[in-house]
Amino acid sequence: MGYTHYWDKAENITDEAWALFLTFVKKAMTDQQKAGVEIVGGLGEVGTSPELTDRVVCFNGCGDESHEGFLIDRDDDKWSFCKTARKEYDTLVFACLLAGKKYGVLSGWGSDGSGDDHTEGKKLYRKISRAVKLENLDNDVDELSKIEQKLIARKSPIMDGEDAFFIEGVKETIEALRKYNIKFY
Repeated sequence: MGYTHYWDKAENITDEAWALFLTFVKKAMTDQQKAGVEIVGGLGEVGTSPELTDRVVCFNGCGDESHEGFLIDRDDDKWSFCKTARKEYDTLVFACLLAGKKYGVLSGWGSDGSGDDHTEGKKLYRKISRAVKLENLDNDVDELSKIEQKLIARKSPIMDGEDAFFIEGVKETIEALRKYNIKFY
């Protein structure tokens, strides 16, 4: 049979869930490529590009480091699998399974591997999840600034000293989390 990962696709994947998943996949793929892992299209052919769209994520290792393409299609079957034969791109596949579950693209996953087989994939997942989380924190800070500006512009009676203090406290907390690279879930 071979070393295989399995997954169940979630029903009704939201655009937001897919966008977060796609952001994760792109960042993880870039990380792996910088580490020397060549990631190409689903057939593993030299000179091809992974497919990363609003409907599909599909990639493979390259040449001798390819096996089966990893494919998640929002419009396709619910259940799927990918045999990687523990080749270099397996780390990316495993990290994508973890991210897919986290962001609501997958309802579950399984693997022939265990423990040590998943170590590198877990490391990649944690590293990239932190980057995606910090990116979203930046969006939260921007959103807080917009809310604050609207309240100030309206000279809203809602924004008394306590509200201003609360908004400033949230900003300081977000900045501290970013500064010290603290993880929270």
